[in-house]
Amino acid sequence: MSIGSSLGRGLVALGVLAAVSSTAHADRRTGYAGNLLIEDKDDVFLFPHLTSTYRNLISLDYGGNETSGNALLTLGNADMAYGVALHRGDVLNPYGVDRARNGEILALENPPALFAPEVTQAPATMIDFMLSMGNIGFRASIGRSLTSVRDGAGDATGQENTFIAGQFGWGNGGVRGESSKFDVSGGLSLDFGSAYAAGEDAGSGMNFGLNGLLRGYLPQDEQLDLGILARLDVNSLSVSNDGDPAIDRGSFGLGLSGGVGPAFRFGGAQVAAYATLRFSYTTTEPNSEVDDNESGTLGILIPGLNVATEIPLNDWFVVRTGAQYDWNLSNTSGPGPEDEGSGSQAGTFGWNAGVGVIIDQFRFDGALQQGFLLSGPNFIGGNTAGFFAIASLTYSFDAARSGNVTPTGEPEATEPVAEEPPPPALQPAPPPGDVPAPAPAPGAAENPEAGANGTVGGSAGGSISIGGGTN
Repeated sequence: MSIGSSLGRGLVALGVLAAVSSTAHADRRTGYAGNLLIEDKDDVFLFPHLTSTYRNLISLDYGGNETSGNALLTLGNADMAYGVALHRGDVLNPYGVDRARNGEILALENPPALFAPEVTQAPATMIDFMLSMGNIGFRASIGRSLTSVRDGAGDATGQENTFIAGQFGWGNGGVRGESSKFDVSGGLSLDFGSAYAAGEDAGSGMNFGLNGLLRGYLPQDEQLDLGILARLDVNSLSVSNDGDPAIDRGSFGLGLSGGVGPAFRFGGAQVAAYATLRFSYTTTEPNSEVDDNESGTLGILIPGLNVATEIPLNDWFVVRTGAQYDWNLSNTSGPGPEDEGSGSQAGTFGWNAGVGVIIDQFRFDGALQQGFLLSGPNFIGGNTAGFFAIASLTYSFDAARSGNVTPTGEPEATEPVAEEPPPPALQPAPPPGDVPAPAPAPGAAENPEAGANGTVGGSAGGSISIGGGTN
């Protein structure tokens, strides 16, 4: 397919998508249900050392309202690269993309308010910075928000929230299909919130989070890798209500999960699936002033499964889809007698689908609204569910920055062509001289009138012969 034809069709498709889309939320990974074995630019938020892999790139995710969305800009080379993100909401739980659809959509929102109802103020990300140097990388985030009103006496009433978060990432630099490839990262977050009324403390809270994630690919052949996932979560929350009486509450949670499954690559097409297993345990103390009121909840996910695919239909249009199923078992032990508590078993299913338009180094990705797929468009009156749940625009300028792409409007450099010497000038023909008359043919000497029906022929030597015959 010619470049002009691809560009024309791509622009037409993009125009159609833009015409029917509503206000959107995020990107490519959502289209295949958050499958972590299909690599994506959003991996820089999971493994910051991959910033050098996705260097010299700008990407914007569009949210459903003015407080949702994301922008990512990376610069650098293979040895050192850095990136900045605007309004990324996953800083307190960077590995929260584990549910089809909602996990990725909520990751674009502001960080949640962890200390409600005592402190309802949610933080807002101020800085989200990534740095990679070779096979190691770092990510640092700072957030802050404040709402305060002072009365006539100068006493303030309001709330504030501040967080800091950091990540460290490492990769062995393996190549899929050729050698084992591993990416590992760990994250630490601290969140502080407080509320005050008329200058007096009303409540406060602190949250400590520790997270870790491993992703590995073990090559089986050039097209197949065995994918491995492992995740660790530790979380401690404490909240104080400074009313009368003062009440403290808190919780502690520990989670461990893993996954394993095949990851195929067939040229531009990808298919990935993995089974998951997760254990979690959370203890909760609702009131520190009351004895023996703690409760504990044990959660087990078995089985879980995530399957996804991404298929290029041609050189500019891609479709993708994915589904995830979890069977969750939960058992809660309540305070008091040993037999007091509750339990539940339930299955949850989630799916998603998306499309992508790729034109050279530019790409448009969108995750479709499930209502659009289930109900179809209302051509008169519109579809209230919209067309896209999430949309993203990405442009990679790495090739242009390295000089491998000729800027638009400038001709490509070409080798100079040596001029051929001019042909020699034509020499004038020599003046005509005395040419002896040809000897008469034998027949002509015997019959001089035989030329009326004769034939004429020429030779390369320039002589002329005439011959004829009688009727």
